[in-house]
Amino acid sequence: MKRHHVALMVAALALLFLVAWQFDRSLALAARDIDPTVFAIFRQITRLGRSEWYLIPSGVGAIVGYLLMRRDPRWTRFTQRCAWIFAAVAGSGLVCAALKIIFGRARPRLLDTDYGMSWFRLGTDWSSFPSGHSNTAFAMALAVGVLWPAWRWPALVTAAIVAASRVVIGAHYLTDTLAGAALAVVTTFYLARWFRRKGWLSAE
Repeated sequence: MKRHHVALMVAALALLFLVAWQFDRSLALAARDIDPTVFAIFRQITRLGRSEWYLIPSGVGAIVGYLLMRRDPRWTRFTQRCAWIFAAVAGSGLVCAALKIIFGRARPRLLDTDYGMSWFRLGTDWSSFPSGHSNTAFAMALAVGVLWPAWRWPALVTAAIVAASRVVIGAHYLTDTLAGAALAVVTTFYLARWFRRKGWLSAE
């Protein structure tokens, strides 16, 4: 992904963020009345945003690949790709976790009593911004797109659906998901540049 593509994507997400801010409350209230069947479907979709699905396989793959690579250099590419996916998801996730603590935004389930930011407030009820699941989904999608460009857009569409699921099931506001996505774009871009400078990253 080139620098101007990243700038355009972040600008687009920032614009959407400003627009979406006007709909945060209404969408959160609408999610409370969603059909149970639809809720159940999106409850399953949202699982794709759990970071352990990607961190554990890629982390284990990187370690095993490294051990094999020491005896057979043919494992180098596999090891580098596993390390890249782990770094992309973990790196963005760590920044996201720190921002959650800083902003302390109340989750939609507290909308009736608490809406907005409670700076440096700990607890899952005040960790809505940015959305971690959205961040993970987009970081993974972008990491896949770097390695296999043909899969970039299908992966991004999947990530967008995962992000939407967070709003549908009432776990996040729309702006939380957009912020998570924007953070993934920025962190993944800079990590990709660093990996390329080290010669550790190549696409098919």
